[in-house]
Amino acid sequence: MPNWKDEYLAELLQAEKNNPVNMELVEACSQLVDRASGKKSRKEPEPASTSDDYTLTQLQRDLAEALRSKGFFESRAKAAEAELAKLKSSSKNHDKTVRELNADRNKIMTKLKDRDHELREQRKLSSNIQDEMIALNLQLSVAESERDRVKKENRDLVERWMKSKGAEADKMNIDNEALFDASR
Repeated sequence: MPNWKDEYLAELLQAEKNNPVNMELVEACSQLVDRASGKKSRKEPEPASTSDDYTLTQLQRDLAEALRSKGFFESRAKAAEAELAKLKSSSKNHDKTVRELNADRNKIMTKLKDRDHELREQRKLSSNIQDEMIALNLQLSVAESERDRVKKENRDLVERWMKSKGAEADKMNIDNEALFDASR
């Protein structure tokens, strides 16, 4: 009774015959195997022993398996290369995006520093203006007090001068009245 590997390989060979893939390559390899075993071509079979048939069958199975493996690994290699190219492209795009984002971040940080500097200067200016306003209000208050004092002093001076001139005028009137009365 044949073991499961032999059955599996026989079925694979049958499937390969029913659905040939790379048949020219398989035929060329078969011819090489035939030549190596001493046969002139596949179509001219020579009587062979069962061990040679078994070896030949085993070699053909191994060749078929190797060809299937080659095709499988070639397709995997192509898929891996395509994935690698895709990842490289994606990586380049990500690198470009990272560079752009870093440039944007640097611009924003510079603007933020400029804005902070402007705000500090505005606070200083505001503080200086408030100090100046306080000083001006104090000066205004002192000037108003001085004005009120000078006004009051001037009013008092005018009142005293008016009293003095009024007294002088009254004295002159009295003196003139006495003269006027005497001359009458």
